[in-house]
Amino acid sequence: MERIFAGPFSLYRSLRKSPLLFHVVCTMLLSAAITSEGVSLIKFSPLFSLLDRKKIRYLLVTGIPDERAAADTDMIVDFEEANLNGFVDVLKELGFKTKTSLIFEEFVRKEKRETWMRYKGMTAFTVFEPGDPSDLLNILIEVPFDFNKAYEAREEIKIKDEDTVIFLLPRQYRIKFKDKTGGFHR
Repeated sequence: MERIFAGPFSLYRSLRKSPLLFHVVCTMLLSAAITSEGVSLIKFSPLFSLLDRKKIRYLLVTGIPDERAAADTDMIVDFEEANLNGFVDVLKELGFKTKTSLIFEEFVRKEKRETWMRYKGMTAFTVFEPGDPSDLLNILIEVPFDFNKAYEAREEIKIKDEDTVIFLLPRQYRIKFKDKTGGFHR
């Protein structure tokens, strides 16, 4: 008889065999993280709140089964110029810093992002809050599908006791994204 659960990595391997079950469990865990005080994504609650108030279009990427357990948070932003500038303004306003020597103004420029992908192999622009540099926020520098269609089909989770809604990348796009990229490998 096969043991069903022998630890977190066993559970993870079992869940990877069923993408639907993996999606359900990840969504439940994300929902619990968002609606429970002091856990996981609550740390980015001020960011999501300000993005929501300023009508910045983004999608949080979650539940992508790949070979690593990610402690950081991945998101995709609409690269329309005004939206992207607004996103960078929010990051600056909240005091976020870049993980490398790259600067926010470079992230806004399409040719810079293309150079990073081509010559540095970058897939994400990583930022953090100075108070906790271990919690990383990875903003993907390329969207391998139509952002507008994905945004229209987005999933939403409300943060407990707040009016803030977090926008999640829809499941069908998570699968397409994983197929095109092989998961996130920075």
